[in-house]
Amino acid sequence: MLSHRHRSCGILCLCEIKETYKSQVLRVIMIKFLNDIRNVEKLISNNRKIINTIAVLFLGIALGTFSKFLDFRQAELPSVLMAIDGALDVHNFLGRFAIWVLIALCISIYSNSAIRASINVFAFFIGMVASYYLYSNYIAGFFPRSYAVVWFGFTSVSPLLAFICWYTKGKGKVAFILSALILAVLFNMCFLYGFGYFSA
Repeated sequence: MLSHRHRSCGILCLCEIKETYKSQVLRVIMIKFLNDIRNVEKLISNNRKIINTIAVLFLGIALGTFSKFLDFRQAELPSVLMAIDGALDVHNFLGRFAIWVLIALCISIYSNSAIRASINVFAFFIGMVASYYLYSNYIAGFFPRSYAVVWFGFTSVSPLLAFICWYTKGKGKVAFILSALILAVLFNMCFLYGFGYFSA
């Protein structure tokens, strides 16, 4: 006869096998569900993936630095930049949340896969937020802690949001609902509206 200890070990092993099997089945179901919405269109090499992520990182660094430069040196800009900023209000435009969400959304949906979307968007925000606040701290001479905490928090959740957003370019009801929700969020960010008024 098996001892009580051996029987307990056997039961534990069976429970572990069942849990592993359940998690594998759930994983397969989830992958099939996501692939039905949108699948990887074409495979790219690892070198290409690395180049794309580095390019997105440098785009974030460039835009973050440029945004803070416009904000800090607005009164001392060269005449060409001054004229462009005066006509288009670029420094205020880049100071809004919506433009960064839109850029991240574009990076996400045009990435090769949902995982790549997460990595690329995270790299973009790391570059943008780091360069913006490093410029602010070491060149402009001040560090807006409360704003920085918000942006660091958003950067930390951006991979999950990018993963979800990648599926908006897919097919079916889920992709349509995600697209509608994202458009609603962007609409809400870009316009002020209420009873009797509407403005950008």
